[in-house]
Amino acid sequence: MVTLITRGLIVKLSYKQVKDAAKMEGEGVKLWALAQIFDVHEMTMSKYLRAYYRYGESFWGRYPTEVSDG
Repeated sequence: MVTLITRGLIVKLSYKQVKDAAKMEGEGVKLWALAQIFDVHEMTMSKYLRAYYRYGESFWGRYPTEVSDG
């Protein structure tokens, strides 16, 4: 597993990995299974998916901004 440092935070999953996980979740794969597939704790996967849905790709950038629904 590759660990990146972004904005002083340790990032365990890349944007592409979380995007793939979100797609798999939409297809019905359970959270615990996603955590096993990407070799992270279930709460870590939950945190990254929540950040992906809220901030999109900007979460991995310098200044995260919320994604608008409209």
